[in-house]
Amino acid sequence: MLSRALRPVIAACFAFGFCAVFGAPACTKTYSCTGDFETKDCAGLDADTCTKVHGCRARKPACMNGCDLGLNCDQTGACAHPADGSCTSLCATAFGESDCNELTASIGGPSLHECEWTTDDTDGGSSCQSVCLPLKNETACTQQAAAGCSWVACEGKVNDDCSSYSGDDCPTFLGCDRTSDAVP
Repeated sequence: MLSRALRPVIAACFAFGFCAVFGAPACTKTYSCTGDFETKDCAGLDADTCTKVHGCRARKPACMNGCDLGLNCDQTGACAHPADGSCTSLCATAFGESDCNELTASIGGPSLHECEWTTDDTDGGSSCQSVCLPLKNETACTQQAAAGCSWVACEGKVNDDCSSYSGDDCPTFLGCDRTSDAVP
């Protein structure tokens, strides 16, 4: 008699997915990771995210010009493109102190210097370097973002595609999509 009374309850349990309440697994959703990466460069990732992406590795954090990291290379006039096809900061193209000091980034009003002329005490040489290099903390670096500065705590290239990640580990911050599909 009891078993006849439980049959409709068990049928409803499976129909509505409430069986987990009674000790049997309910239908659950699984998640997958699809799409294409917006970038495969690890330099734009923070330290916590870095270790979650295949091919990326943590590095000693530093403030660097984004062009030297391969960031913003497609923005006209933001970076230099030598004959070898690489991407570097405009500082590498300066010929002398006055040329170095003229390299600025417009911020809608006054301009910021992107480069500074420095003298290397070890060999007596001088060079044009990014204003980012002397900055030693993330806050100071972020404040100079208009001059092309980026705080870098990760390096390398992403070496897999989105589908190689589980849905829970899907790097949506790099352009992959976490999608859900019901399990039959």
